[in-house]
Amino acid sequence: MSTNIIQIARRGARAQTSQHRSVVARAVTRRDLGFAGVSCMVTVVLSGVLGGSVGAAQAQEVIMAPQGDVPPIPVQRPIRKVFVAGATGQTGRRIVLELRAQGYDVVAGCRDEQKGLSLGLGRDPKVSVVQADVTSSPETIAEVIRGCDAIICATGFRPLDSKNSSTKVDLEGTLHLVEAAKMVDIDRFVLVTSLLTNGRALGQEKNPNFSFLNSGFFGAILDKKHEAEEYLVASGLNYTIVRPGGLSNEATGTLGAVRFFPADALLGLDSEPGREISRDDVAAVCVEALENSRADKKTVEIVDVAGEAPLEKRQWF
Repeated sequence: MSTNIIQIARRGARAQTSQHRSVVARAVTRRDLGFAGVSCMVTVVLSGVLGGSVGAAQAQEVIMAPQGDVPPIPVQRPIRKVFVAGATGQTGRRIVLELRAQGYDVVAGCRDEQKGLSLGLGRDPKVSVVQADVTSSPETIAEVIRGCDAIICATGFRPLDSKNSSTKVDLEGTLHLVEAAKMVDIDRFVLVTSLLTNGRALGQEKNPNFSFLNSGFFGAILDKKHEAEEYLVASGLNYTIVRPGGLSNEATGTLGAVRFFPADALLGLDSEPGREISRDDVAAVCVEALENSRADKKTVEIVDVAGEAPLEKRQWF
């Protein structure tokens, strides 16, 4: 791990410790919680008090049954506002649209705010277009994402970009975003990477898909994305890593129905059920992951499979 990354982690740890210094707890009672009208105790733990106000991102309810045979049920804070990193990208724009279709407020993070506005992202009053460069410091990013309930990261460096390499965008940029999330108590993080992200560990260096995507032209991007995945998994955040196949601009259903596979199951081979996926399907999967408990702390690989019937969302993940 580079010195820069270690410094990022240390800064994030200090910030998190500071934010959790003050803890306020209060107990209230609630009736009719499914226990035949018996009064139950609801303990609400509120942490992250900043400037005299409770950090809402840390609010959590734990419902305690009066008997000892039912375990506590954690009730997650509802997700209302989502930050999208890479909102001007082809996948990022679709994620913004899908979030709005599902009723979420959106903060669209753009390296170039004017580009985001020119693409029409700001026409919806529930979409805030903001300048957000993941290659900047975690502290700078934290101020932009403060007040959001979740993050979807769909960033990716562009070949021939002389200012930003895959190391800066896909590795360090994701690390900065993870540390910023910790600073402002955002726990839910969805990351879009790629099939074969773990290709080197799987012995796939000679796989033409891996060797092409991980070539010098693309800045060894799969290796960088894999490091970013590992950092997110180790961060303690509630993550979902989405590894799509080859991204297509075809509409949902054109290539088939989306199918889910466990991590490292797909290698992009002709013999597999599918190799491509609609960007619209990727966007739908990312948004569904936000509040589908089956997606918690999970890495999934997704492709569209021709001839298959669509799955209901309750069957996803």
